Amino acid sequence: MQIEPAMGDRMWTAVAETSTSTADAPRTFRDQGLKWIKKLLTKAPCSVTEDSVLHLLGARLVHEPAEKMTKSGWSTFRTFFMQAGLDSGKLVFPEDDSEAPELVFLNEDGDDGSRRVLVTDHRAEEISARDIDLVGLDQLWRISLDTSDDAVADDALNLLIQLHTDLAVNDENYVTNLHRDFLASTLDRLREAAKAMDDAGDDAVAMEMAEQRADRCIRIARALILETELGGMMPGAPLPHGATFPGNDISIEIIPPQNIKMSRFKLASNTHELVKTVRENISREIDFPSNRFRLIFCGKIVEVDNWLMRETIARGHDVFTSVFRMQVQLLSPDNARPRHDFGVSSPASLPRSLLANQPGAYDVFLKLAESRGAQGDGGSVQSSAQQILLSLPTQQQIKVELCALLAGGNVAAGAETAAAAVVAAGESSAVEAAVAAAAIDPARAVAMARARLRELLSQSPA
Repeated sequence: MQIEPAMGDRMWTAVAETSTSTADAPRTFRDQGLKWIKKLLTKAPCSVTEDSVLHLLGARLVHEPAEKMTKSGWSTFRTFFMQAGLDSGKLVFPEDDSEAPELVFLNEDGDDGSRRVLVTDHRAEEISARDIDLVGLDQLWRISLDTSDDAVADDALNLLIQLHTDLAVNDENYVTNLHRDFLASTLDRLREAAKAMDDAGDDAVAMEMAEQRADRCIRIARALILETELGGMMPGAPLPHGATFPGNDISIEIIPPQNIKMSRFKLASNTHELVKTVRENISREIDFPSNRFRLIFCGKIVEVDNWLMRETIARGHDVFTSVFRMQVQLLSPDNARPRHDFGVSSPASLPRSLLANQPGAYDVFLKLAESRGAQGDGGSVQSSAQQILLSLPTQQQIKVELCALLAGGNVAAGAETAAAAVVAAGESSAVEAAVAAAAIDPARAVAMARARLRELLSQSPA
């Protein structure tokens, strides 16, 4: 027997809605009903048709309250969401994967009928996306930001990132535009969360929800950057802003591998130094190629070369006054770190650069970096905003204009130089007004240039 949409509706009413209308029905009854509906799809013999999957997803599951999403509710939504994607061909298993789970539907006479690839919990992470115009994507966003269950939120956030990074597409323009749109959507939601924090006032519940949404939006942006740049740094990529100015001096005790006959040694570093630089310094000390060893800090592999050392230290849950130890593990030639595939060929197309060039991105991050949460401190939102600001590249246009304004200590002359640089780049600027004013009133030009300096210094990292 195959379950068509009409029968699916009746089953949903029986196991999912009836429990909510019965005052003494325990919440677990509804969860058990959702698990049963999921099993109809994932356990052999599967009897839920493609039309029923799409109908239950679009008419029922996407309307489940995201903030109250339980683990069972999430598991059912996730399964139907990904199955609808597989059925439509927008989500796929690897093309050379002969072990993708399939179900053979039987015709009425018992002969083999159509084949259908099914999603399974243990292989869901292997699925990649051809097209993310998926039914239920808005609900996935809502669950990611609004659910009060941290475990559900982690799973939803990971799936959201997976859909935007594990791509079965080789079109660089498509990937770049996808990441740009994804970051724009994330920033829109982050702005809404920041405004909600401002409007919350003494409403602790509203403030907590707004902070939760803001923190998760920042996690999304940061995860996209890390996933696409994991394990390498593209040649020519701009330095993270934090690497352009000194942090705190630190000393790292390096523990060489046992098969290298040398004692432990200390390496001078800085909290704003890149992991890539530390790796290269270790490579010189032990006389071994930098792609032939891995670094272990606090029991975890250090994978991201363009992380700052302060991020690595924070990841290890250590403190700046501690003695830092980093272990070196050699890799065989077969296991050497491969050249990283960034999916794009230009540093300007990396998510880090795309985020930095989003209109108003620095404004919202700077605002949240100075925020005060429900407890009177910045909490995780402030810390996350500060961290992502350090990881973004310096805005080159602002840096050029700022340097020109400060050139030779002559602010008025610097204004003309800055305006020329900005105009040549096709940008408009208040400095242009200073140039026009200089021809009439040099004193006014100086005042306008100084005002522009104050604006730039408060606007964004430069």
